[in-house]
Amino acid sequence: MPNPEHQQAQELAASAELAKARGDSEAAHSLYARAADLELEGFRQLSQNEPRSRGILAVSYAALLFKARLYDRAEVAICGLLADPGIPPEFRDELRDLLQVTWEERLLESARLRDSGAEITVALRGGTIGAGTAPAEVAAHYLNGFNLLFSRIAEHEMGHPLRRQGPPPPAVQKLFQARATQASAGSYRFSLKLLEPVLEEGSRGPDAHRVSRLTLEVLRAVAHNDQAALTDAVPAGSYRLALARLIRNIVPAGDALAEVEIRTESDGPLEAVRLVPEDRLTVNEAIRALRSLPEQAEAREETIAGTLRAVHLDQHWIRIVPEEGPPVEVITTPEDLDDVIGPLVNRKIVARMSRGGRSERGRPQLLDLELLED
Repeated sequence: MPNPEHQQAQELAASAELAKARGDSEAAHSLYARAADLELEGFRQLSQNEPRSRGILAVSYAALLFKARLYDRAEVAICGLLADPGIPPEFRDELRDLLQVTWEERLLESARLRDSGAEITVALRGGTIGAGTAPAEVAAHYLNGFNLLFSRIAEHEMGHPLRRQGPPPPAVQKLFQARATQASAGSYRFSLKLLEPVLEEGSRGPDAHRVSRLTLEVLRAVAHNDQAALTDAVPAGSYRLALARLIRNIVPAGDALAEVEIRTESDGPLEAVRLVPEDRLTVNEAIRALRSLPEQAEAREETIAGTLRAVHLDQHWIRIVPEEGPPVEVITTPEDLDDVIGPLVNRKIVARMSRGGRSERGRPQLLDLELLED
């Protein structure tokens, strides 16, 4: 496919990628737009007897318009290309995908948001997981768990104080889009895409790529109980404990799941973090090292397994129904956060408690709470 316009377009696109990497988005968009114009000229010079070459340049032209954020032009161009019967079927599918993401970006633009390019991909494997399928409860638990973890890390990066209860601030909630991704043999995948606000020239928003990278750093540090690495990544002690407990909620437990793999948009297989059931022991060690407990010589520790049936953190208690015996009301502390405990309601859990000492009205005080099974 000797085509000088196509070659020039690819050279300009490579320059645009470099400008984007430098943070010069304005130059990058301009270069992408020029590359798109050249790609269109190259496409027009091809004959109908070159269907594969026409398909390649058609997709490249549409993608360059999208990267230039010329969404109106991209929409018109893609619709015209889909109406061309000479475009082979495999390229038509790619054009339809580009049209879909173009529509999505226009909706984001109307809300003054855009895709930052930062993304976390999560793969669930083993146990009850199929090729692109998972039990609804398992899929919902992990999607919610990663949303909560991602939100907390974003709040930390944006300088918010540790939130004890309630939803994340609206500015944080707007930054995420959760999407199911392609099926793969024996796995269920979803991705969390980070958005970024469209700001005035000279203004700075959250660093979306920093948030995605920090998520992997924190996951790796907690999974290996590397307190030094965790402190470097998250200096605030209260945040470190909150993140460690959120991470434990997404470590596999029971037989429903064998592995959770997490990677960013730039990670290969070797850089991915993998969580397996055996990691729960290490994560528990990390949590015990982080949690500050008052010395109470007269107190004794107990463990109870059962179902978490009620949570009222405003009044500082939770209620657990053990497998045998009456419900047990347990006192909570300010360290117990609703987005750590809330996802465990109506799930089988195991609780560590302290009795005696200064326990309120003889009720046990919660030391730790974790999921017993997925």
